[in-house]
Amino acid sequence: AGAYHRSGSTNLSDDGPGTEYLRAIRDTIVLCPTSQGEWLPLNPDFPADIFTSCLTTPIPIALRWFVHQTPLSTQGLDLDTIADAIPGKLTDRKTPLGELNWIFTAITDTIAWNVLPSPLFQRLFRQDLLVASMFRNFLLADRILRSLNCSPQSHPELPSTCHHPLWQAWDLAVETCLTQLIDAGYLKKGAGNGNAAPAPKVEEEDVTSDNGPSSAAQ
Repeated sequence: AGAYHRSGSTNLSDDGPGTEYLRAIRDTIVLCPTSQGEWLPLNPDFPADIFTSCLTTPIPIALRWFVHQTPLSTQGLDLDTIADAIPGKLTDRKTPLGELNWIFTAITDTIAWNVLPSPLFQRLFRQDLLVASMFRNFLLADRILRSLNCSPQSHPELPSTCHHPLWQAWDLAVETCLTQLIDAGYLKKGAGNGNAAPAPKVEEEDVTSDNGPSSAAQ
């Protein structure tokens, strides 16, 4: 479990007993990998601490989980080298890895925008970059861990989004990227080819909601 306390103004009045206590509760963020009575998953195909991997390195664990979940379309890819084999840098959108990272940010941001009340979305995804990143990655953790029979919990409480239809857009983006890299010869079984020459750019997915774009496009 992880906890984060963010200082800042609140809507609580400065008067009255227990104000500081209530403010501390409101500003405290807690992320947990399981519900009460559940055991942490142990799977040889995934890192020992799946939850932390989702929060800190979402793209590698997301790729690993996708390959694990779709053996027919990704047959022959090595789980241990898949992340290192994607050319580029996370911060460079002109590369396949950077494009995947951009798509992931856009999709998770839009999922949150669609399911959360506006005040909660603004608080968690627009006021603090670190908090926004953690909760975007928490949505991925919810999807992966629920497939392993765990139920991640958070404070403030978020509804489960593991079955949100926009995850299909992410799966399509990952499959398109892997297919292009395989066809171009940049990705194959056991190939840790992180320094390969620039590969074809991933086709951009439209993840804009009906009511407005996500922050990734800003």
